[in-house]
Amino acid sequence: MAAILSPVRHTPTILDLGCGAGSLVGAFRHDGYDAYGCDYIDHKGSSDFTHDVQHRLDVGVLRAIEVPHYRLPFEDATFDYIFSMQVLEHVNDYDATLREIRRILKPGGLSLHIFPSKCVLIEPHVCVPLATVLRNKTWLLLWAYMGIRNAYQRGKNAKEVAALNYDYLVAHTNYLSREQILHFARKYFEASFREDIFVKTGTSLKAQFVASIGTLFPPLHRLLSEFYFRVLALKK
Repeated sequence: MAAILSPVRHTPTILDLGCGAGSLVGAFRHDGYDAYGCDYIDHKGSSDFTHDVQHRLDVGVLRAIEVPHYRLPFEDATFDYIFSMQVLEHVNDYDATLREIRRILKPGGLSLHIFPSKCVLIEPHVCVPLATVLRNKTWLLLWAYMGIRNAYQRGKNAKEVAALNYDYLVAHTNYLSREQILHFARKYFEASFREDIFVKTGTSLKAQFVASIGTLFPPLHRLLSEFYFRVLALKK
């Protein structure tokens, strides 16, 4: 994150928005950062958490987002940086979420969000081609009959898989266009898509190859944003 967003002089306070079990939060804290995480945590299932995760819940390092109002469980102006990974595609109320992010960011704070594009070729959660925009039951059933399953659907028949995928996509995903996202984001932030810098800072051979091609063909970064992933950078 520091390679993409301007660094702060003191040790930054970081929030992982949509942290899951908090593995990245643990890694940040291990490296000396003042890091926290929040997600829709089901405390009823806390007995299934590892001891480490349960401890972070108990001391407030990991916290539950208030349902259904997207209320983030932190005081105003708490964080220098807020980031999320594959979270914004699940947000139904962009306005409320971005307003909350602004509330808990410090003045001059920065926020980075990486998530699939609306036109990504394979929807990453159900693994069905073009299911971000084609989510009718016939389309989903066709791919289910062809054997497409995610890791949690092994052994289920095609009709069961199609029904699960349809319910999940309708209830838990919200893929907006580039223009729609910027419409909401610019109400609260200086906002831009920065796939170019994200690719340039990658260390994998794949990222380095894409970065070198992008130098020769700058529109590649716009293509990545439209058909692969988005990197939304926000500054308060």
